[in-house]
Amino acid sequence: MKSLFSVILLCAAVWLGCARTGNSTTTASDQSSEQTAPPDSSIIPGTVVAKFNSLFPNVGPVGWEMEGNDFEATFSYEAGEKSVLFTPEGEVISAKTDINSNSLPEAMLNYISKNLQGKKIERAQMITTATGSITYAVTTSGQEYVFDGSGNFLKIEEKEGDD
Repeated sequence: MKSLFSVILLCAAVWLGCARTGNSTTTASDQSSEQTAPPDSSIIPGTVVAKFNSLFPNVGPVGWEMEGNDFEATFSYEAGEKSVLFTPEGEVISAKTDINSNSLPEAMLNYISKNLQGKKIERAQMITTATGSITYAVTTSGQEYVFDGSGNFLKIEEKEGDD
C-alpha cells in the first residue's frame, strides 16, 4: 500500500512539474501559434505560421492545406470565410475573402442579372494578390464566373470543390 501511494505521489509530482513547465514557458506568441498551426504543424514552416500570426493575430481555428508547394490557411473572417495562400518562405501570394453579393461592382451585377437569371449565387469572393490586383468570383451551379476588379466578365471555370 505504501509503494502504491509512492507511485501515485510520484506520478502527480511529474504531472504537476510538466504542467508548470509548459505554463511558464508558453508566451503569447506561442499560444497564437498553437491556435493557428494544424495538428501536424511540422509540415507548415515556422516562417509561414509567423507571417500568418502577424497578419491575423486574433482569429479562431485555422485549417491548413498544401496547394502545390504553397500553404493555404482557411479561417472564419468577418461575415464569411477567408483563405490566404503563402509561399514556403512566408510571403503572401493571394487572399480570397467571402463577400456579400450585393457589394459586387455594378458592372458585375449587370452581367449577373442579364446572364445568370434564375441561378442562385452560392458564393461571392474577392481575390486580392500580393501586388494589390483584385478579381472577383461568383459560384453558381458548379461553375465559377471570374471578373476583373472593375466587374468586367473574364471567364468561366468549372468548380472541383470548395475553396
